Amino acid sequence: MHNLVKREFAKFRKLAKNLYTLACAMKSQRRQIPQEFDDKVIDTILSWNETFPGDSYFNKLHFVMAHLPVFVSFYHICGRASAESHESVHARMSRMKDAVSRMASTEKKYQTLFARITSNLKPGMAERDKKVTTKQTGKKRGQYNHKCTTKLQDEVETDCSVFADIL
Repeated sequence: MHNLVKREFAKFRKLAKNLYTLACAMKSQRRQIPQEFDDKVIDTILSWNETFPGDSYFNKLHFVMAHLPVFVSFYHICGRASAESHESVHARMSRMKDAVSRMASTEKKYQTLFARITSNLKPGMAERDKKVTTKQTGKKRGQYNHKCTTKLQDEVETDCSVFADIL
């Protein structure tokens, strides 16, 4: 029994070490070498599979596995300097899922989510979206008036009075 527990703790220790190394790279302000970052991700995934055989990956681990290496290979950074914009995706997805949560059909839910993501909406909805976009962009301004005088600067006489305290 003692040897079994000892082997299991060794797996957890290895996983913790790999997770720590990966988390440090993810939060680092320094430039990342994509191949080294990929190696850290692979080491973490291998130790995860060894420690939890047959268990599925949770969302954050899926993100780290599937999406983060592409981001790092493109931008060579993954930390506060990259603004960690990947976190805002969770809030957006949560709002989108809440909007369709009362639909009875799972297939219809995901069709609607996919349609909203890709802007593949019904004909009436697409026109409304274009109309909103057009109204938000506004009209193009004309050429800026470089002259010193404008219509507001017509010849207007002004009278100024200064009142002083009388002692």
